[in-house]
Parts: sequence; structure tokens; C-alpha cells
Amino acid sequence: MSFRGSSGRSRGGRFRGRSDGGGGGRSHQGFRPQAQGSRHTDTVFQVCKFFLEGTCRNEQSCRFSHAISVYQNVQAHQQPIKSIAMVEDGSRLLTGSADKTIKIWNPNADKWSPENSIDLTGGVQHIEVKDDVLVLSTDVVIDTISSGDPVGLVQLINTKNNIRVECKRSELFPYTHPASVRTFCVAVNEGELYLITAGGEGIIRTWKFNSVAGTFEALAVLEGHIRGVTSLVLIGGNLWSGSIDRSLRCWDVATGVCVGVLTSSNGGHAEPITCLEKILMDDTPTAVTYLASGGSDGEVVIWNTATGTKEWNGSHGEVITSLLFTQDKAGNRLLVVGLAPGSMIIRSLSTMNILIRIEAVSVCHVEAVWAMMNLGNGYFATGGNDGRLVVWNVETLEETKA
Repeated sequence: MSFRGSSGRSRGGRFRGRSDGGGGGRSHQGFRPQAQGSRHTDTVFQVCKFFLEGTCRNEQSCRFSHAISVYQNVQAHQQPIKSIAMVEDGSRLLTGSADKTIKIWNPNADKWSPENSIDLTGGVQHIEVKDDVLVLSTDVVIDTISSGDPVGLVQLINTKNNIRVECKRSELFPYTHPASVRTFCVAVNEGELYLITAGGEGIIRTWKFNSVAGTFEALAVLEGHIRGVTSLVLIGGNLWSGSIDRSLRCWDVATGVCVGVLTSSNGGHAEPITCLEKILMDDTPTAVTYLASGGSDGEVVIWNTATGTKEWNGSHGEVITSLLFTQDKAGNRLLVVGLAPGSMIIRSLSTMNILIRIEAVSVCHVEAVWAMMNLGNGYFATGGNDGRLVVWNVETLEETKA
């Protein structure tokens, strides 16, 4: 089940895989929105629906924008797509679904169909890929637990030999968390693989994979959230966690100490935090890293991770289900906001103005956008509650074209 098949290009293909810089491009001078807390509602581009469908006949004379188009649109799963991952060389794309499968796609094929499928015992919540290792979390029902409620299980699959290793607390407690694991982080340090997992009970756990014994060793427990953790982001030596308890916490990974809490009293969210996304405004080593948080309150908040201060916030009128930092083909840095009805909003990260609104239509998603993945070179992928996988091609989005 190796990801490196012979049926597609890798380094020379259309996609290069995700990078912290969003695929390269021009350098910017930090985060400078027009005004903190501003509410921009005018779109710069009104998207041509017919162009999205590939049926526009007006070409250059069309009065609607052709700046974004659908590259692929497939019914990938019969149940919601909860997570998307990509092999680092860009040769394979993976989708994880509540239908208890992970499907593997060749993104450089002209017409997409799954090359392989991994069958699992529970619905997928999150997937990540590191080299030849696939890490995934599922909701499973364990017979020895009398309640019959699903628990969260994280496991590692070596794609070279198909060996699977479960990350579990003990033989007595054969799961990673007693509630769903919606998010985790994978890190490699000096050749050792580490996991940070977060559960629906509000606990964060850190683990180290012992390659000799073939087991995960529990390292630390991070306690502070009183409701389920929905998203984790690693930035340097700090871990950021968002929760249903409406708080955003920052942890020192080395010590396990919570070094900061951001709530509505700091300009944060009034409702549960649903997603987080790391943002880089330039590619220099000393660049400040920002963090975007989305919530059930419809708000997106941009935070300066060096100071813990809010830089910007904006309302979107619907529950935020996903966020993505990406770039168009000219290197303009963008924030894509996925919404519960299946619509999406694309903002300029230099001004935070809305550039494009994509309404929920038959050619795109008609239900919540749960998963997003930056593919590089102006492409990004989205997965929805409708089970559809859509790949978008973004040309140049410049506000001067309004």
C-alpha cells in the first residue's frame, strides 16, 4: 500500500504538497489589515457559476470572474469527509471519512478515481502523513466497554509493510481517549516520532513511538480545557488548542505548562472554537506566525502568536467549519473560510477584504465544508459533509481588479 506508486508523477507533477509558506510566492511585510474588527462585505470578484461548471461560453467577455475554477469534483465517499492529507512529495492525496474508509488518490491523474482504499473499524476523524507513516484517528466501539459508546483511537500504519500500531493508554483502557479524537499533531524530532492527541473529554496527551518495541509510550497529560478539544496547531515549541469550552490555550510542549488562555474577555470567541489554522505572512526566518481561529459564533479571529494579542476579527454569519491558509498562482496570500451550509469565503490576508464568495451549489458543496488542504501551485482541496472531494484552481486574486 505504498504511497509511491508508479502510475503518477511526483516531484514533476502539478501538485507539490503542503508547506508552511503556502506554496511559496511573494514576500509580505507582516500582517496589516485595514482595520481591526472591520466587517468587509463587498466581494471583489463575483464568481461565474458556469465557469465553475466548465460550461461558460463567454470566455474573456464574461462579466463574472474566472479567477477560480473547479479542477476536480468527485463523489469520493458516501458519508462526510472529515480530513484530507497529502504525501509530502505531492504524489498522493488521502481522504478520511465517517464511512470508515480512507481513500488514496493520484492527484496528477486526468480523471480522479481512488487507487486504493483502507477499511477501518470506525469512522475517521483526522489523518496525517509523515514519510511512509499514516496516522489516523477513528471513533470505535470496544466490546469490553459496557456503555457501548464510541471512544477515540489513534493508530499508526506503516504503508511499506501495512503494520498497524494502536496508540492506547493500556490493555485495561484500550483506547487513546475515552471520547472522540477530532485532532492530533505528528512531529518528528531527531528521528523519533511524537504524537499529541486531544479528546472530546478535554484532555490533551503526548506520546512517543518506540520503534523497537513497536508501541506508543505515554509522556504527559495536559489538563485545562473543560470541554472537548476541536483543533491543535504546533508553532515552534508551543502548542495551541481550541475547544468547545470557547477558550484558546497555549502550552509549552517541553514542560506541559499552559502559558496562556484566550477567551471572549481577550477579544476571543463567544461560542465553541471549531478550527485553527497557522498563517505566515512572509517567508523570512524571523517572521511572526499568526493563528486564525474559527467558531460557532461565525467569527474568525487572527492572533499574533508572539504576543497573544488579537490582530483582527470578522463575522461570517454562519458556523465556521474549516479554515485554510493558501496562495493563488501569483503568490497572494489568502484565507479560505469554510461554512456550515457548504459555502466558502476567500479573504485577502493583506487587507482581510473578502475577495470571493462561493455559495453552496450543486457543482460544489451543498453541506458543511469539514476539511481543507493546500496542494500548492494555486490549488487547494475541500471535503464536505456531502462526501464530495473538490479541488480548486485559483489564478490571480488582486483587489485592483475590482
